[in-house]
This record gives sequence, structure tokens and C-alpha cells, in this order.
Amino acid sequence: MREFAQTPETTIVARLATVLRGRVQCRRISTYLGRNEVFAINDDLVLKIFHIDPRQRREKEMASLSFLQKIGVPAPLYIAHGSETEDFEWLLQTRLKGETLWHMDRDAPETDAVYRDVGAILARLQDGSRFVSPRLKEQSLWQRWVHTRRRLEGKPEGDVDVVRQAVQHLDNADLHNGAPSVFVHYDFSARNFLVASGENGRPLRFIGLIDFEKSYIGDPWADLAILVFKTLATNRAASDAFCDGFGRERAMKLIVHPNLVNRSLIEMLYIVSWAAADDPDFCAAALSHASSLLDGTVLRSLS
Repeated sequence: MREFAQTPETTIVARLATVLRGRVQCRRISTYLGRNEVFAINDDLVLKIFHIDPRQRREKEMASLSFLQKIGVPAPLYIAHGSETEDFEWLLQTRLKGETLWHMDRDAPETDAVYRDVGAILARLQDGSRFVSPRLKEQSLWQRWVHTRRRLEGKPEGDVDVVRQAVQHLDNADLHNGAPSVFVHYDFSARNFLVASGENGRPLRFIGLIDFEKSYIGDPWADLAILVFKTLATNRAASDAFCDGFGRERAMKLIVHPNLVNRSLIEMLYIVSWAAADDPDFCAAALSHASSLLDGTVLRSLS
């Protein structure tokens, strides 16, 4: 994995003091695999600094935040970003006060209401896609497979039987579908669903969606494939709640379509292309899910 030097907090504070015209308190929240750094600023703002494809990722995040505001999906609000003359790409946005669902007990009954909201949010994202900024690039299902297949070339993981079966399946699949292109978050999962506990013991409630640096325009199975892998395939209650929020008949049309399996296989192979070295456990989970996709187990668990 390529190493990146972390951006000194003193540099950030000095620059943001000028932007915000006042004193700045800065606290590092996370550094994720060298891809970006995240800081809490004055407790009510978030600063993201991008290290991989920095200009492109910053522009994706800005375009996505503008889109979500237009269609009324709860998300952070854009505040400011760096100039072209600066030596690193940064973006300042409001901070939503809550915890990611990832850090909660995701199998607890009270998460059902959250997944119902998540289903409604995904439906709104797809329905409102005509308002997406042209700054977000489009990638078809077929293009995604060409990109992923290229990443697999020369990898030792290609000798794994399930990988070979998945590649053969996708090479023979009809990936040129006529489905309309929609907004794709591209990590539509519990890691990016912010929730808050209700007062007086009330259930968790969904308060916003975060992290849009990988967003693009693509097929309607893309975000569903990620959500199925990370939650819905193993949590029937969450799956039922999601379908209720998304619209059950509409959800079933996507779920039973061959491209749910096709898209899911592409994503599992993409994970294999990088995770074998960086995250072997995640790679193993992706291979297991791919096997379940090929034998039909995942579809049976959802329908």
C-alpha cells in the first residue's frame, strides 16, 4: 500500500482560521487507508483532505452534496474548499451529529426502522438523478466489468476456482442493459448511514448520509449490490424493512433481475483485486459471497 504523509494539523488550522475568520479547534477523526484524512473543526464542521485522485474526489463530493441538497436527502452541507494554488485538496462541510450504523448493534430489532428509511433514501436518490451535476462521470455496467477484469490480470487470486467461475459467468453475461443511469453513492452501507438514538428509549433514527468521494452515475444495481453484500443477504429483518422503504414491488424487480448477481459479482471481484494483500479477511468474505451468488443462495435469501 502506498504511504502518505499526514497533513499537519497546524497547517490546517492556519488556513481555516482565515476561511472561518476566527479561532479554529481541530481534531483528527480518521485516516482511512491513506485515501483521505478527516478532521472535526470547531465541533460543528468536518474537513476532508484527499490523497488519492484528490481533485476528482473533491469534485465528486462537492457535486454530490449539491445534488442531495436539491432532492432533500439529509447530508452535510458544503461550506468551502481549497484553491488551485494550494498544495493539497480539502473540502469543508457541516458536521451531522450522530454515529454511523456500523458502530451500533446492526442486528438489533430497532435498526429495522433505519433500514426502512435507507430504502426510501435510495429510491429518492435514484428518482432524483436527473438533477445530478454533469461533473459526475458516468460508468456503465459493462465498463465497470472491463475495468475490474483488467485489475484482475496477473493476480494470483485468479487461480481461485470461485474467481474463475465468476469471470466466466460475467464474460458470458449480457451487461448491455437498457436501465436508466442513476446516482451511485458507491459505498451505500452502514459505514455511511448516520443515526441517532431517539429520546426516552425510542428506536434509532436515520439522520443522514455521508462520504461521497467515489460517487458517479451508473446502473441501478450498484448501490444495492453493496448493501446486499454488507447487510441484506444475512439480515432478513433489515432486508424486509429496506424493501418496504424502497417499494417492495420495485425492489423485487431489481433483486430478481440477472444484473443484481452480475453487478454483485463485479464488486466482489473488485474487492479481490485489492483486498488479498491489504485485507485478507475482507477478501475471504467477498469470495464467500461470490460463491453464494453463483449458486443462487443470495437470491433465495432475499426473495
